[in-house]
Amino acid sequence: MSISPESTDGGDITTDHDQRENLGPTNLEQFDEMRLLLARIAELDRQMNSPTSSSVDLVAQNKNEKRRLLVRLAHLEGQQTMNLQTSSEGFELFYDVNHVSLLATGLCLAKEELNQTKEKVKSTEELVGKNELTEKLKVSIDQLSLKQQTDQKETNDKIDSLKDQQEQFVSMIRGMEQKQKEELERKMDESLKSVQAMVHAELKKCQNKQQQTIDELTEKLRGSIDQLSLKNQELSNVHKNLMEQMKEQREMDALKQQTDQKETNDKIGSLIKGQQEQFENKFSEMIRGMEQKQKDGQKELQLKMDESLKSVQAMVVAEFEKQKESNANKFAGVGQKNALQQEKIVKLEKYQKEQQPNIVHLQKTVATLCDIGLLINRWDSAACHHNLALSEPGRLIVQHNGDKSEWSSVIAERYLHSGKSYFEVKIVEKTGNISIGLASKRMPLDKYVGEYEQTLGYSSDGYFYGHEVRGCGHTANGRPCIVGKPSFGVGDVVGYSSIKGSYTCTLNGQPLVEHHHNGSYYVDLFPCVSLGSPGTKIEVNFGPNFNRK
Repeated sequence: MSISPESTDGGDITTDHDQRENLGPTNLEQFDEMRLLLARIAELDRQMNSPTSSSVDLVAQNKNEKRRLLVRLAHLEGQQTMNLQTSSEGFELFYDVNHVSLLATGLCLAKEELNQTKEKVKSTEELVGKNELTEKLKVSIDQLSLKQQTDQKETNDKIDSLKDQQEQFVSMIRGMEQKQKEELERKMDESLKSVQAMVHAELKKCQNKQQQTIDELTEKLRGSIDQLSLKNQELSNVHKNLMEQMKEQREMDALKQQTDQKETNDKIGSLIKGQQEQFENKFSEMIRGMEQKQKDGQKELQLKMDESLKSVQAMVVAEFEKQKESNANKFAGVGQKNALQQEKIVKLEKYQKEQQPNIVHLQKTVATLCDIGLLINRWDSAACHHNLALSEPGRLIVQHNGDKSEWSSVIAERYLHSGKSYFEVKIVEKTGNISIGLASKRMPLDKYVGEYEQTLGYSSDGYFYGHEVRGCGHTANGRPCIVGKPSFGVGDVVGYSSIKGSYTCTLNGQPLVEHHHNGSYYVDLFPCVSLGSPGTKIEVNFGPNFNRK
């Protein structure tokens, strides 16, 4: 808001607010106008008191303008009141504490006007007469002093009243702020609860959808694994059958070769024997003929003997070559059969090598899915003792419901793969001994984990089975046993982790035993729990969110 000197003609002050919409004056606008009036009056005083203001017209003009401004200021001070406005929240007090400073400034201006009046009176006294003017001046001074005292008292009363009103206003403001703060906190709590409920519902919906996807993926993956395992088993059976057939064929061929060799030798022996007999007969006849025809001459006899001997030898050699050729043909047939079988074996081994990357990739995929929590493990209903009951959903809770105390075990569907895997078991109810550990699928379900070979087990009475260390004891069947470990009961959590090359058993987050398998038969072991008495109950957590108590 601004005040121009030209707008003061006629005794009115023109402001920017007069040109806006007529919304009614407020205390704040009147205070602004009063401050501007006071500033303008101070500026006029400086101009009139300045040594450079020698123009009589300019001084008179400034005095006239100052007079109009003082009239306007007095008018505004008379209108200055407190404005109380009622709202739905209570009373709001609009008050500008600068009003006090305005009153003090107005008082100072009144004093200055009094001084100027004294100067005028003094100059008038010189013109009219000292005695008469002095009396009038005394009366005026007394009146001005009395007015000043009255104005000072009114100002002090106003200041006290304004201070009281200010305190009330501050108290009301604080009460309103506290009420607004409480209301805001209540609304924020309600909004937060509403948002939490919505988030919880949406999260549950997403979890259900994700679980359905996981179940579908698990079923497909289980089918692929079963098919691949079945095919691999079939290939192994084929390979085994081929090896057995080859072994049998080799044995039969060797036996047949021995039989054929024996028959050949027998034939050759028989033939030689027959030829020898025939030769002996012929030789005897020849000798007799020689004896009879000795007279024919020694030379003819020797010639016939040589011819007969050569004939017999040729017959024996021909028969031997014939038998040798027959044996060679038989051996060639056996070699062809062996070559065909060897070719089948080579093809089978080549197929196994081709399928090996797929098997390894599938195993890595299963391990990765387990790591990220998309392939959650659970107890295998097909590898569960009939005394144990598996609770849905997820088959994570196991309870012994048998009629008597006897070991009953359950094994998980998937092994604790090498890499970075973990599972934990919480004891819910305990009426007898419990053993928690890792086992192979070959372990009988009426044994406890740790007792059977190729298993690791931590018993609730503080024994750890299956881990060989120097100085440890052994059971009756030769299983290594470490004594002196802490016992566990209801509320305790037993965990097992697999980190490349080792298994670690923990109790309530504290490591107990670390078993380094180093590529032994302990590599692919499955989570296993054995319960000894009816009423015993445990709950397993296969992840991905673990308590790790």
